[in-house]
Amino acid sequence: MMRGWVTRRDRLPLTAAFALLASIATLAVLFLHTADRGATLFDRAALSQAQFGDVLAIHAAAQAGDAPAVAAALARYRADIAAESWLIGGGGQHDERIDAAAMAALAGAQPPRLEALSRLVAAATARERAEADGTARQMAALRSRSRGFALLLAACAALSALVGAAGLRLANRRLERAVADRTARLVGVDASRRLFFAKVSHELRTPVTVMRGEAEVALATGPRDAAALGLALREVVMQSEQLDRRIGELLALSQANDGRLALDDAPFDLGKIVAGAVARTHRHAASHGVRLAAAPTSHVSIRGDARWLEQALVAVIDNAIKFSGEGDVVDVSLKGHGATAEIHIADRGCGSLPEALPRLFDAYYQTDEGRARGGSGLGLALVRWVAERHGGTARAAVRDGGGCIVTLVLPVTA
Repeated sequence: MMRGWVTRRDRLPLTAAFALLASIATLAVLFLHTADRGATLFDRAALSQAQFGDVLAIHAAAQAGDAPAVAAALARYRADIAAESWLIGGGGQHDERIDAAAMAALAGAQPPRLEALSRLVAAATARERAEADGTARQMAALRSRSRGFALLLAACAALSALVGAAGLRLANRRLERAVADRTARLVGVDASRRLFFAKVSHELRTPVTVMRGEAEVALATGPRDAAALGLALREVVMQSEQLDRRIGELLALSQANDGRLALDDAPFDLGKIVAGAVARTHRHAASHGVRLAAAPTSHVSIRGDARWLEQALVAVIDNAIKFSGEGDVVDVSLKGHGATAEIHIADRGCGSLPEALPRLFDAYYQTDEGRARGGSGLGLALVRWVAERHGGTARAAVRDGGGCIVTLVLPVTA
């Protein structure tokens, strides 16, 4: 399946790529959170170490009887306690605040109560050491987790590269298939064009040869009766009409393809156009032993180019005659259906294979049976172009009981 934005097979690497990108984004967020947590733990460890030093400084200053040094150490201790409390979100540090108040009281007593202060300092240093050890364990666990995240990020990045490479290979293969398909179609079109030019040469040369032959015979045999001369002239007229139709198809399709063909936009009776197309092809049908059966038509008004629409109908009827055998009937009918009108041209010939129907209106395309019966492969391409320029459609279907039916659907005017 080449159409559509992506196929099911294409969605697999895309889904994997999106999943990997989501995983990498999640891991990146976790990694940043871990880094932030690590910075917090580092700051808390530094504050624990500072508080440990502050307690020892308070004890040493009290033993030396240096009151100003005790006051400075207590101020630093209280500041470090406040900083740690802010760092961990404003909670905790209750014991540290009580200890700081008790140390201030013991150191400020007269005389200082050094024994009680020593016991309190020992308890505080033990607590700060325990906090520092706990922080160190958390930091060690965080480092281990960070290494895990880093390894996962590296693995995801490598996997993303692999998925990207696989997606690129898939895109390249898809592009190669598309190029190969397009090349095959171009080769087919080129082959069709070559065959077309060969067949057009034959199609144009055959009526010219017949007309020349009839004229040379008439001139070589001298005076002829009126009936024989009339037969020769009718053959010349019929072949010239066929030649005129082929040349008209060539010129029309050429002008349509390069945009030089502009259609008129005027109201006309579609029933008269259908009747005119039947009249123009009556002699051609009779020469092949085919009868045209045109159902009575009512007045159906549409807008467009009456001349080119009649030419398109002539091309469809000619095609139906080509595929009909002697004694067959080609049915032509016009039916109105509210806002649209449908023209049906049905033959009882060999028909077309269902798989060939979508290509019947392609320029230069012919089925095997069509190539065997002659023709240029341009008539139905012109039919579709004219129908679409009138805001309608042209389609073909296999007829029940054998044969093919071509339907033109055109919008009508009020």
